Amino acid sequence: MRPPKQFARHGTRIGFLAVWAVGLAMPAGAKALYTSFDPPGSTYTYPAAINGSGTIAGDYADTAGVSHGFVRTSDGTIESFDPSGSTGTFANGINRGGAVAGEYEANSNQLHGFVRAAKGKITSFDPSGSVDTYAQTINRADTVAGSYYDSANVPHGFLRHSDGTVTTFDPSESVATLVTSINDLGSVAGSYVDQGDEFHGFVRTADGAITTFDVPGSGHTVPQSINTGGTIAGVYQDSAGAYHGFVRTSDGTITSFDPSGATSTIPYSIDDRNAVTGYFDTVHRKFSYRAFLRTADGTIKVFQYPRSPITYALSINNNREITGLYSDKIGTYHGFLRTQ
Repeated sequence: MRPPKQFARHGTRIGFLAVWAVGLAMPAGAKALYTSFDPPGSTYTYPAAINGSGTIAGDYADTAGVSHGFVRTSDGTIESFDPSGSTGTFANGINRGGAVAGEYEANSNQLHGFVRAAKGKITSFDPSGSVDTYAQTINRADTVAGSYYDSANVPHGFLRHSDGTVTTFDPSESVATLVTSINDLGSVAGSYVDQGDEFHGFVRTADGAITTFDVPGSGHTVPQSINTGGTIAGVYQDSAGAYHGFVRTSDGTITSFDPSGATSTIPYSIDDRNAVTGYFDTVHRKFSYRAFLRTADGTIKVFQYPRSPITYALSINNNREITGLYSDKIGTYHGFLRTQ
C-alpha cells in the first residue's frame, strides 16, 4: 500500500498509516469530466483538499525538489505561496471560506503550523512544547486541528482556535494521538496508539468528550474524514494484514466495504451526503491503484484518470467534485479535478 503523502512525510512516526440536487443524483448516462492541472514549475502535484466552491489547496515540488503550497480556484487560476522562512510548505486542508491550513519546514528542520487566510495573509503557530507541528484540517470557524510532537517524540492532538488559543488533548489510553479531520461543528476524528502499538479510532466532540471505537475484528482502526453529520470514513487492518474501508455513522454503526477486486482499500474523504472517495490497490494488470466513489446506499463506482495507470482520489465536496493526483506514463504526478 502506498501511503498518502502526509503520512509518508510523517515517516515511521505515523506508521501505516458539480451538480447540486436532491440526493445529488445525476442523469442516467452522465459522464464524469476530468481536468488535469499543475502549478507552474511543478514536478509533483499533490491536491490535498477541495471546498464547496471548488477551490483546491495542496502543494507541489519544484525542479529542485522543494515543496510549495498552492491554491487553485474554480476558474483554474493557481497561486503558489510559502510562509516566511519556509524551506518546504505542505498544505493539507481548506475550509469553505478559502482559509488553508498546513505546515512548513524552517531552516532548523522544525515543522510549524500555519493558517493562510483567503486573501493571502499567513499566520504561523505551534502548540506549547511542540517540536514538530502538523496542521491537518480546518473548519468553517477557522479552527485548525492536527497533531504535534513533543521533545520526547510523542504526538498529541491539538485544536488551534481563530483567536490563536490552542487546546491540546489525548484519549485516556493514548501513547500517540494522530488527528486527521475536523467538521464544521467542531468534532474531531483521528486515531490513537495504545501501549500494545495498536491503532484505535476516536471522535472528540466540541465539548471535549472523547469516544473511542474499533471496527469489529480490526487490529488497527484509522479514521480519515468526518462530515458535518458526524459520519466517519476510514481504513482498518484485518488479522491477515489486509486494509479495508469503513463508514461509521454518528450512532456508532460501522459498515465495512471494498471495491470489487481490491487487495487494499483506503477511503480518504467523506461529504455531507455520506459519499466516500479514496483509492484501492488492484491486481488488474494495467492499473496498480484506482480511485472509487461510494455513495450512501453502498454503490461503488470505480474510476481512474483517463489512460493513467495510477489514480489517487483524496477529497470530495458536497457538489461531488473530487480532487486527487494521477501518474502519467513516465511516472510524473499531476493534479486532477473530477466533475459530473
